[in-house]
Amino acid sequence: MNGAVAGSLNPDLNLAFIPVIESCQMMQKGISIHFEGQFFTGGLPIPVDPADGSAYGHVTAMDYQTGEVRWRFMDPQPMMAGTLSTAGGLVFTGSQTGHAFALNAETGEELWRFRLGGGIRSQPIAYQLDGEAYVAIGSSNFQGIAAFAGGDVAIPEGGHLYVFKLGN
Repeated sequence: MNGAVAGSLNPDLNLAFIPVIESCQMMQKGISIHFEGQFFTGGLPIPVDPADGSAYGHVTAMDYQTGEVRWRFMDPQPMMAGTLSTAGGLVFTGSQTGHAFALNAETGEELWRFRLGGGIRSQPIAYQLDGEAYVAIGSSNFQGIAAFAGGDVAIPEGGHLYVFKLGN
């Protein structure tokens, strides 16, 4: 399955942080009516069974000069959230199981994890206010899309925005 999640870059490390959906899907042919300018697949995907373990995700850190994979952070669910790379050497993202987490940009080691109110498919953002740095992460999932990707649909859909103040 292909997803439209956004990666991020750390130019100091020459690394791109790419959230990946590993979920092989089959398509079934349906009634094919094509309208110019409209989305067309010629059928519908057959949902992946999340219990069989064939769908999973990872964040891949790739050197964008050489194509070398430096590290992978594995997750048992397809990665539907974008990544945010900070100048302080962190990579923020989230999982469909509702965990926001931060990784060490150089090593991929998990440094922090926090359970939000539902699955995460958002793009984390960073901002500054009065000289203080913050990261905001939305918690909101759509069970239909999660099911097609092979994710767990027993996770609340969410609908929350969490803001975390970054320390020194």
